Amino acid sequence: MSESNQNRLLLIVEDPLVGSILQDQLQGLSYPVSLHPTPAEGLADLQQQSFGAILIDDKLTGTDVLKVAQDLMKAKPSVPRVVLTSGRNMEALTTARHSGLLFRYITKPWLRDELAMAVEKIGRAHV
Repeated sequence: MSESNQNRLLLIVEDPLVGSILQDQLQGLSYPVSLHPTPAEGLADLQQQSFGAILIDDKLTGTDVLKVAQDLMKAKPSVPRVVLTSGRNMEALTTARHSGLLFRYITKPWLRDELAMAVEKIGRAHV
């Protein structure tokens, strides 16, 4: 995978405002971003392109974020998955992290520095 693809991030965020803010923050940190409002669109992009990490918002209509993470892991097991969470179901997220389904989770509202450190840590752990 080229260095450009290692830095490229896949975002699955249904809320257009949250997606736009997150995309702007990550691009401001020099990460190329591919933003999708549905898991199906994100999965299709993942199957066609290489990414360094996947960030998934936990507020997705009609689906469970951990189910989405499982589908993404099946498609590309080596790409780390991060959930942005409002704090609901923390026990399930912790279990998913310990099982390897998630690389980590970030609570909302996130701080820009926290987001930057998380993405940098992913890059160092998966080079």
